[in-house]
Amino acid sequence: MRFSMDLHLTDAELAHMRPLEQNCSKHLSVVNDIYSWEKEVQAAQTGHREGAALCSAVKVMAESAGLDFAAAKRILWPMVREWELVHEELGGRVESEMGGNERVK
Repeated sequence: MRFSMDLHLTDAELAHMRPLEQNCSKHLSVVNDIYSWEKEVQAAQTGHREGAALCSAVKVMAESAGLDFAAAKRILWPMVREWELVHEELGGRVESEMGGNERVK
């Protein structure tokens, strides 16, 4: 996130931002897994002759909960939404702790 936004933060600023950044990473990873699932399955089946290991939140949820892949994707969406709400909360907390620091808005 910092790289794509060309942000350069101090160590202290990074420490305040860490929970926000971790939450954002979870959100982006799972959204990507949901949207790319079919493409990744196809690539695993038709790609290199040795195959490819599917490493996806969709697969993990399906196997953990004993659900099919479509159901696993439906279950993951509310988790994604919850991370969005957590992001709003964390962002507000960081903004108040940093006293209006323009670099962390």
